[in-house]
Amino acid sequence: MIQSILRASLILDVLKVPDKEFTIADISQKLHLPPSTVHRILQTLCQIRYVIKDERAHTYKLGPALIPLGLISQHNLHLLDFARPILNKLAYETDEDSFLIIKSEYKGLVLETAQSSNPLKIIDKYVYERDLHCGAIRKALLAYQTDDFIQSYISHVLNKNSAFPKMSPQTLLRSIEMIRKTGISFSYGEYINNAMGIGAPVFDFNNEIVASIGIVFSASRVKDDDYLKKLKSTVKYFANKLSVSLGNSHK
Repeated sequence: MIQSILRASLILDVLKVPDKEFTIADISQKLHLPPSTVHRILQTLCQIRYVIKDERAHTYKLGPALIPLGLISQHNLHLLDFARPILNKLAYETDEDSFLIIKSEYKGLVLETAQSSNPLKIIDKYVYERDLHCGAIRKALLAYQTDDFIQSYISHVLNKNSAFPKMSPQTLLRSIEMIRKTGISFSYGEYINNAMGIGAPVFDFNNEIVASIGIVFSASRVKDDDYLKKLKSTVKYFANKLSVSLGNSHK
């Protein structure tokens, strides 16, 4: 771990005591760090409003910029509480590993997975970020963003040489239109050879997109079109079930 980041996190941990402010000497003594080091890190934390300084008392406390981070963290933990049993059921019903993905700016991040008994695995690592048009589960998340966000995504991600996989804006927009029409996303070999993906959106009580869930599996396991249709229906069913668990009542 980068030493300065570790020290910054330790300082924030000291400051989290409610209704108490700390001097540089207090923090230095608790962490056994030189006062000059503590002062330098506090200056940086104050610049980004993670910490605020009382100029008269020369004391420090946690700042307002941490509030949205805490709220988002709490929201994700709340989402995980409801998602875990549903992911387990989805993995059991399909006999394929299931995934929960959330948006992180222009990326889709794997927040949780559930393992099936199937020994043939398609690996998508925890907290591994890929572009939102990469694979069915992430695309299900992208499809329900605002039109302004999607146009921004095309400009800042899809039209760049670094975009993966390569896809034209027209192809992406047609795909988004189909996902919105059917409520299900499907991909084949977009970033893993011979792999298929099925994803569906998850909405909260305000009917706003918060995540997507789905499965990724080898195409060799698809017996016929009826089997693929059944997998799509199952993914959509459990995505709707998670949405209902989060208070969504929209059809």
